[in-house]
This record gives sequence, C-alpha cells and structure tokens, in this order.
Amino acid sequence: MPVLLCHVPAAWWVDAHPRNNAWSGNEQDIRLLRVARRWNALLAVGILLGILFIWIWRRQHGMASLLAGGMAAFSPGILAHASVAATDGLFCAIWVAAVACLAWYARKPTRLRGLGLAIVTSVLIATKYSGVIFLGVAFVTLLVFETRSANAGAMVSFLRNGFRAAWKTGGICIACVPLVWLMHGFSLSSLTPQQTLEQTPAILRPSPITGIVFQYVHNRTGHPAYLLGNNSNSGWWYYHPAVMAFKSTPVEFVLLVATVGIVAWRGARILLGGERLDESRTVWYVSFVMLLVAFLGSHVCIGQRYILPLYPLSILIVVDSLAGWRGWSSKLKWREATIVSSCALLVQASNALLVSPHLLSYFSPIVGGASHGERFLVDSNLDWGQDLPELRNEMHRLGYRRIALQYFGTASPAAYGVDSIPLGPDIRDCQGVAVSKTFLWGAYTGGRDPFRKFRDIEPIGSAGYSIAIYDLKDARVREASQFAISAGVPR
Repeated sequence: MPVLLCHVPAAWWVDAHPRNNAWSGNEQDIRLLRVARRWNALLAVGILLGILFIWIWRRQHGMASLLAGGMAAFSPGILAHASVAATDGLFCAIWVAAVACLAWYARKPTRLRGLGLAIVTSVLIATKYSGVIFLGVAFVTLLVFETRSANAGAMVSFLRNGFRAAWKTGGICIACVPLVWLMHGFSLSSLTPQQTLEQTPAILRPSPITGIVFQYVHNRTGHPAYLLGNNSNSGWWYYHPAVMAFKSTPVEFVLLVATVGIVAWRGARILLGGERLDESRTVWYVSFVMLLVAFLGSHVCIGQRYILPLYPLSILIVVDSLAGWRGWSSKLKWREATIVSSCALLVQASNALLVSPHLLSYFSPIVGGASHGERFLVDSNLDWGQDLPELRNEMHRLGYRRIALQYFGTASPAAYGVDSIPLGPDIRDCQGVAVSKTFLWGAYTGGRDPFRKFRDIEPIGSAGYSIAIYDLKDARVREASQFAISAGVPR
C-alpha cells in the first residue's frame, strides 16, 4: 500500500525509469525518494495526529487532546519513520485508524460498520503483513463485549457468545481476503521469492498469502540481530523491551511503563467485577497487550520501527486516564495539569530537536544519546544507510577525494556525490575508509566480525551517527583494513 500511495505517484511525478536491479540504487533515486518521503510523511503524520487529537478531544477536553497530539508530533521514532520512504510510519498511523474503527464497530456492530472495519483492516495488512495480528485484536475485543453480559456459571451462554465473536471476526477475515488481494493488483507470486518462476511453477499463490506465509517463516527462522555488543540469528525475548528503554524519550518511557501499570490495574478490577470498560479503552488495552506479547515472542529483532504502534497507544491510554481522573477538572487540578503537560511537551520536543535532523539515530539521553547508540543497538535503530549526504560533507571537510566504503544500504553513493569503491585489496587511490556502524559492530557479517579491529581505533570523522571514517595514513587503519578483507567483508 505505501508503494501505491507514495512511490507510484513519486515515480510518475519525477518521470522515473525502470531499473536493472531492484535492490540497486541509481541517480534518479534522490528526486524519487524526496517526493515519496513527503507523501509518506504527509499521510502518516496527518492520519496519526488527526486521530489522536479528535479521539481524545471527543472523550475529554482540549488540553488533553493537545497533549496527545503534541506527544506524537515530537516523537523522534514516529517522526523518523514517517519521514523515510518505507512502510513503518504509515503502518503505525493505519494501526491506530484500525483501532478507532474497531471501537466504532464494537459500539454498534452493523454491517456497514463491519465493512468499514474490513476495509481499514485490509489497508493495514496491505501496508505491512504483520497487520494480521490485528485480526486477533478484533477477535479478543469482540469476545470481551460478547461475553461480558454472560453469567460466570453459564458456560453454554459463554460459548454461544464466544461463537458470535468468532463469527464476526471470521466475516471480517473473509471480506479482507479479496480486498487485500485487490490492493496487490490480484498478482501471484512464488512462496520462495528468491527462486525463479521456472524453478517453482507449481506453488504460485496470491501475493498477500505468499507475503504472510513468508513473514511467518521468517519469524520462525529468525533474522540477524544485535543487542548490547552481542549478535544472534534468533534474537532475544527481551529485545523489544530493551529497545523501548534505549530508544524512547524519557517521557515516552514513562508513558510505556505507566501504560503497563494502568492496563494491569484495570484488568485486575475487571476480573474482580469492579469495573466495566467502554469500547475505546477495551480496544486500546487489548491492542497494546497483544502487540507487546507478539513482540516478546518475535525472532525478528531489528528495530524500533516494529513497535511504533505501542507509542500512540500508550499516549491514548495514559492521557485518557489522566484526563478522566476524578477532580482533574477543578481549578487547581487544571492548573497542575497544564504545568505537567507543558513540561512533558517541552522535554519531548527538546529531545527531538536536539538530535534533528538525525532522528533515526535518536537514543535516550539516559543511555548517552545517539553518539553512544552503537553500543546498544544498530540496524534501523541507528544505521539504515541514511547518511550518504553527511558522508559527502565529511569527505569535503577532511579533504578526501575517494574512500573505501563498507556501506549498509542499497542507495548509490555516487548519486549523493560520494566517490567511493568497495573495501577490497586495491584501495591505493583512497584516502580513507568509511564503515557503516551496523557492519562495524559485527551485524550481518555471518559471525566473522571482520571489522572488530576498527573498534579499537578512534575515527577521524563521522557521517551523522551511522558511518565511522578512518584515515588510511594511520598504519593501524591499514592493518585493520587488510584484516577485514582477509576475514571476508559482506557484499
């Protein structure tokens, strides 16, 4: 879906031409990505902020809605992924839109509202295949509302209402299948995309089915991951909680912890029969818990971008709970709320502005900020190939004409004015070596860690926070380069 909404209009706008290799960048990408990024940012930020503001405004009041919108508007993670031409920022926004539609449907489950929910859910799945998790959120939410009126001892009534929830969720699933396939242009693809059509002629599937199965297999088999200096092919159950601690602003981390507390407290009250939630809070809590559980069990541990929907959900839950607190509307409480809200927004905004424009590389000041980020996380948490323009500027500052580049990305360095060759035996014409920090810390190197000797050398420069630059006049750099080449650099 982001391809249809952002890249296709951008390609038409800049009159882009087909490329020989889909994974290799070229010189037209600068204009193409500039337009695609603008479209993506406009859609993701517009949808997300609009829903947060209106939802809280309708439930509470203007101050609370401003706080909710402001927290998301100055979130480094949300802004970073909304401003790149990828799927994650838009997925976050559409997840919140789907949650809003589910609450709307749960309030009055008509066929028209069910169709609206199916359409938004289809857009969510077409945006990113992990959106299928939302079908589980829908089932659990509808199960809560269908069964809460049943007596504890009435097992038959409980099962009947559970069947109704499953029936409604099944209807949404059935409606989603043709809608998602329509958004893929009714295309067919192989279950093993790396193979050619001639090798796998009998296992063509509708593209969304292929994509969902591939993601399931991908999660089961794992993905190269890095955390706190360690590399793994299967990840860690605590990876995403660690990402929350390292990559969240101090205010966001407080919101996430508070959300866990609020959900646990209200869940206990519900089980004890002391409270009944409305549709909005039920959907928020179920969505947050199911996403968190899914992330704890994930073997794909590569970035904060996977947990982005948790941030707007935590904003909704905490702001709504605070605004609904008894006595908050009194004059004294209003003054206190204004002060607390202003301070929270000030801290949030300052964290984003101080690291701008390097929002993708943001790390909490509690762990030392972006300059120490590679000791905690790499990959899209820090280094997603975004700093080629900064590398060009650093080369000019250092007086380098050409460098040997070990780059974690698919863009064309030449398109950004970087004269480079891949790190290899013949680097005599190069004045320096530039290594993306994802490779520098051993990720995606097949366990060889060929750049480990570079970690003992102080870089002469840095492109943003994601690429370290070393001077080849230094004998230690030449030795480290030869060691990396002999160990086998990734290609």
